[in-house]
Amino acid sequence: MIGVNGAEKNIRRALQEYIQQTRNIRLDDLHVTNESFNRYDAEFVLRQLNLIENHLGLVIPHPYNINLFSHLYILLRRFRKVGNSFNEDILDEKEKQQMQENPELATIAKEIIGNSEQYLHTKLPENESYYMYQYLVSSRMQKATDELEDLSEQVKLISNAFIEKMSTQLQRSFEDEELFGKLARHIKPMINRLRHGIEVKNNLLEQIKLEYTDLFFATEETAREICHVYDLPALTEDEVGFVTLYFAQAIEEHPQQLKVMIVCTTGIGTSELLKVKVHKKFRELAITAVLPSRDVEAALKQHPDTEMIISTVQLTIDSPIPVVIVSAMLTMEDQKRLEAMIGRVRNV
Repeated sequence: MIGVNGAEKNIRRALQEYIQQTRNIRLDDLHVTNESFNRYDAEFVLRQLNLIENHLGLVIPHPYNINLFSHLYILLRRFRKVGNSFNEDILDEKEKQQMQENPELATIAKEIIGNSEQYLHTKLPENESYYMYQYLVSSRMQKATDELEDLSEQVKLISNAFIEKMSTQLQRSFEDEELFGKLARHIKPMINRLRHGIEVKNNLLEQIKLEYTDLFFATEETAREICHVYDLPALTEDEVGFVTLYFAQAIEEHPQQLKVMIVCTTGIGTSELLKVKVHKKFRELAITAVLPSRDVEAALKQHPDTEMIISTVQLTIDSPIPVVIVSAMLTMEDQKRLEAMIGRVRNV
């Protein structure tokens, strides 16, 4: 027989990690018999998650649904093994005060524990409602219509700190109201998770580290600085991965524009036609100048940050800046060559 000794909080955390890592839970699959779980307990827990969603009028996103499932399922299984002896603490005044900060979630937490008591035919310790409440406030329970004004000043400061530091690290601007809103709504429950030792597993972590390696490490370094400044526990790699995705989405949706010059012969009409075609087909390019070939050397001195030249004529310039030769009509072949060069310049 194998036994486990330790604080109840640590035992539950270990069990939760074991369930999440070894079972690869998909909530939809638990409606059928599964040898990994007690079918009746699993079905009861799923009903409680549905109840939470109905009360709040939202769908609990992954991985918070898994976290809530694990917490409540472990509570039932632990009670069946050792009864009430594992958890006899009562709520102190600070904990009671915390539950008053969000009366709606506190009421739901008490209802879930009350349902669990009926299901187990027993009275559970008072602090189980508090633990359930903490899991609820540590999850993404905001509706899409929730106002940013409802966020605390600390959440706003930390969100802005992430955006400012990531902008500096990556030398690009992340100043975007939409990104701030998404990030702030994630950081609000994240802070609660950090303070109460609640961990969430990120099933995409390895893919994130592989696909966005530099971005992940930049986010990790930024998080380390911010946690130190705001006296927060360090973010796990799983949490860093979640934050990384917000910046990855911002980059994918708003790729940083490459600065390019368009060079033609002296024909003004040809130059403007090519400019319009490039602008229409390649929004990731910022056209800084349109000029005749004889003025290229002087223009490069005026625009030293130029990253690429698109030209309709061969150029002989003393510069490492890549040149793509295209026709004024910007044919499909021209576009393919231009796309290839953009990819090479971005990956340098």
